[in-house]
Amino acid sequence: MMPTSILVANRGEIAIRVMRAAAELGVRAIAVFSEDDSHSLHLRRADEARPLRGRGATAYLDLAQIIATAKAAGCDAIHPGYGFLSESAAFASRCIDEGIAFIGPRPETLALFGDKLARATWLAGAASRFCRGPAGRRVSRRRANSCDRWARAGRSWSRQSRVAAGADEGRH
Repeated sequence: MMPTSILVANRGEIAIRVMRAAAELGVRAIAVFSEDDSHSLHLRRADEARPLRGRGATAYLDLAQIIATAKAAGCDAIHPGYGFLSESAAFASRCIDEGIAFIGPRPETLALFGDKLARATWLAGAASRFCRGPAGRRVSRRRANSCDRWARAGRSWSRQSRVAAGADEGRH
């Protein structure tokens, strides 16, 4: 469901791009600004601007204040922009808990990719699922790299690509 009103929890070029996209979709965009950003360009691009308590980046990282501002403005969703809030599983969860859509990845995804060890483990498992040779056998790193090059070129893991990758050696 398309939101009717979003709060853009960022400033600068990213906020301007989000607001431009919202305008093209007919969605009302609410900007926020810290005490020292009251003359910023992103405020002129918004349909409405709401002040935040505090100065600098600290004001934009106050999760409770951002969510309270979104609720007070009647926003259906929050777009975190780029940076800390866009990577915060806690912020995404809190938005959802408060009944406000988070425009970005699900909190579980943010949590997974925010944890370097969990991310590496998941990615290693994902790579082994996608780079298999004939009859589901795992292939060597060299062959997996060949598989990846063929996939990026838009080719399938056909007999021709298996032969080129060395995964079908000795078969005729």
